[in-house]
Amino acid sequence: MTQMSIQPTVVTFTNLISGLCRIGKVGPALQLKNKMLKWNCRPDVVSYSVIIDTLCKGGLVDQALVLFSEMLRDSNVVPHVIVYSSLINGLCNSGRLNEAKRAFDEMVSRGISADVTTYSCMIDGLCRHGQWDEARRYFYKMMVRGISPNTVTFNILTDSHCKDGMIEDAWGLFKQMDKLNIKPNQITYSSMINGLCLAGRLKDAVHLFDSMVDRGLKPNVISCNILIDGGLYGVGRMKTAKNLFKKMQTFGLSPDIVTYHTILDGYCKNGRIEEAIQLFESMEGIGISADVEMYNILIQGLTQTGKLEDARKLFIEIPKKGLMRSVGFLAGKDIDKALQFLRKMRECEFAPSDSVICLLVNTLFADSLKRRICMVPDAAGIRDVGNKPSSSQKLPVYFKLHFLCLHEKP
Repeated sequence: MTQMSIQPTVVTFTNLISGLCRIGKVGPALQLKNKMLKWNCRPDVVSYSVIIDTLCKGGLVDQALVLFSEMLRDSNVVPHVIVYSSLINGLCNSGRLNEAKRAFDEMVSRGISADVTTYSCMIDGLCRHGQWDEARRYFYKMMVRGISPNTVTFNILTDSHCKDGMIEDAWGLFKQMDKLNIKPNQITYSSMINGLCLAGRLKDAVHLFDSMVDRGLKPNVISCNILIDGGLYGVGRMKTAKNLFKKMQTFGLSPDIVTYHTILDGYCKNGRIEEAIQLFESMEGIGISADVEMYNILIQGLTQTGKLEDARKLFIEIPKKGLMRSVGFLAGKDIDKALQFLRKMRECEFAPSDSVICLLVNTLFADSLKRRICMVPDAAGIRDVGNKPSSSQKLPVYFKLHFLCLHEKP
């Protein structure tokens, strides 16, 4: 265009800025905006809005505020609700709730009416930071002003209440959706099912899952995973969980790696290690590659059932699969289980490999244990160090010294 002396317009620039922002090139988008005056064009509210939204979504809220201030100083640009919503959302996501409230109030003082998106952003930020009273105030203010909440608004409130154990409040919101003729979606149901499972109301969770199907709303992998993970295994309801696993496939859903994690964990926790191994071995046939976490689950299950030889073989197999060798209770800093694992290996006359010991010691270092009496592996097994380090001593150094003394070769 420029080579042919065709004058670009503000629409040309805005389209190019939008395209750059969509692929994450916010720097070039800003440079292009700054060059608009060279072509006798001025950025409009859409140009500013697109860049501000991209900056906020990328966590660059301070840069977004600078650009927002520049926009307000331009008398030719009239801000609208979309740009305020982007800014409020960015501030809320960054935990800067007071600034978000000020931006909301400033918007209203300029005569710009908040829409459902603006209110939903404020409610989401307040819920995620536990400011329930404020969240309800914005929700009711929204209703009073005749702005109907949508499914997204209710999903935010329902999910937050469920995660904070306020299941009755969440259930009330779920019922209110029907009264307002707002249809719940898969996210709504998943949040409610998760909340009911967390509250131990497994029968209600299963009933709600079935009602979702009855309404013609197809469950997704997430909702199935939640129900399987939410307690079915915890109370030993293996048959029900297995049926749900099979039911997923009747809905045309392929169990994902999260599903397999959950089912393997359930088998192991219920002492059904043979079924866990069968499931683990069947995964390759359907194209799901085991990850370290799956190995962790099985190794723990095998260890707890006394199958130390199988656990050792599985541990040795990990690097052959191109995975970083790790044991879950080591990576998870559950030192008691890690020490128990090493003890059992000794009892069964299996010498723990250097990598196992090193992983344990590194875990102890990283976790900066606050124990006073320390356990370290030595040639005879696991023993108490006995000496109690003073509060001024750094435990990682303390562990390292003992480790070097016990394992350093001449």
